[in-house]
Amino acid sequence: MKEITNLIPIYIAPTSTKKLDNLYSQKRETVSKVNVEEIKKQIDEYLTNDKISKKEKPEIAFYGSNFFELSDKVQETLFEIVDEYVVSKKVRGAQIRINPINITVEKIRVMKKHHIKTVEIILGSSSNYILKKSKRKYTIEDIRKIKKMFRFSFIKTGYVMNIGMIDSKENDEFNTAKEILKLKPKFVVISPMLVYKGTELAKKYATEDYEALSVDAAAQRCKEITYMFKKNGLDDVRIELYDTNQKYDDVATAENVVAGPFHPAFNKYVEGMMWYDSIAEKIKNTNSKVKRLEVEINPEDLDRAVGYNKANIEKLKDMYDIKVDIKSNPEMKIGKFEIKVIENYQ
Repeated sequence: MKEITNLIPIYIAPTSTKKLDNLYSQKRETVSKVNVEEIKKQIDEYLTNDKISKKEKPEIAFYGSNFFELSDKVQETLFEIVDEYVVSKKVRGAQIRINPINITVEKIRVMKKHHIKTVEIILGSSSNYILKKSKRKYTIEDIRKIKKMFRFSFIKTGYVMNIGMIDSKENDEFNTAKEILKLKPKFVVISPMLVYKGTELAKKYATEDYEALSVDAAAQRCKEITYMFKKNGLDDVRIELYDTNQKYDDVATAENVVAGPFHPAFNKYVEGMMWYDSIAEKIKNTNSKVKRLEVEINPEDLDRAVGYNKANIEKLKDMYDIKVDIKSNPEMKIGKFEIKVIENYQ
C-alpha cells in the first residue's frame, strides 16, 4: 500500500565532526558545502511522485543534522532553495530538526523569514538526571522557556522523545510524555534508542553498563505512550528508530547495530500491535465464541491491520482460535473498521 506524505526528505550531511553526539551516533562523513542541483533534482522528483499528497503543498524536510549546527554557508544555501520553491508555489515551506541549545529569538526570526513551517525540537527526556547522563547540554526548564519563545511565531513545533536512554525506565518515559502534553505541541516523535558500532553507548553495552531494549519491549512502550497521547488529544504521533539523522538507506542496517530494538519497519510493527488491540477488543464485545470473522477496512489500513508479516492474523488464531478474513472497502474511513461474525463455535 502506498504511503501518502506531504514531506520531501532531503539528507544533509553534517558540516563538522565537533558537535556530533558520539554517545549515541556513529561518526559520519562531513561536508563543507551542498550540491544545490542534486537537491533540486530530488525535490523535483518528489513533486512528481504519486506518494506526495495532492491535498496540500508539501514541505521540504531536511534531515541528517541539527540544522543550526550546519555551517552558516550551508544554512544560507538551504534557505535559498526553500525560498525559491516557496516563491514558485511548489512547496509551502520546510521542516527542520534542532537542538534546544541552538534556539534563540534571532534564530526564530530567521526561520520565519525563510519559510520554516515546522520544527522538531529534540527533547529526549523530561528528567534532568537522564539528560545529564546522556550529555545533553540543556534542562527541561530550558525546554519550557523555548516553548514561550515560539508562542507567536506561527511555526508548528513538536518534540522528539526517546525510549531507552541511559538509566531511563518506563515510568520516566511516561513522565516525559506527560510533560510534553503540558507543552501543547502539534506533534510528537517517539524514538527508541539503538546501539551503534563505534559509539560510547556500544562500549557501555559491552561492559553491561547499559541494557538495550528488545523490539517487543520498545514497541510495547511506544504503543502505550501513543495511547496516552491520543487519549489526551494529541493525534499526530510519529514513531521512528534513533538515529534517522543518517541517510535512510544507511541507518537501519543490522551491520551497524550492536543492540537495541532494530526492526526494518518499526513504526508499522507498533501500529500493527495497536490494530490487534482494537480488533481483539471488538471480538471480546461480541459475547460469543467466534470461529470465523470478517474484518472490513480501508485498503490504506491493510498492512497495519494484518500486522507485520501477518502477525495479527496468526496471533488471533493462536489466542482465540479464530480464522480472520480481511475485506477491503474503499468507502470505509481510514483508521476505522467493522467486524462481522461469519461463524460461531457450536
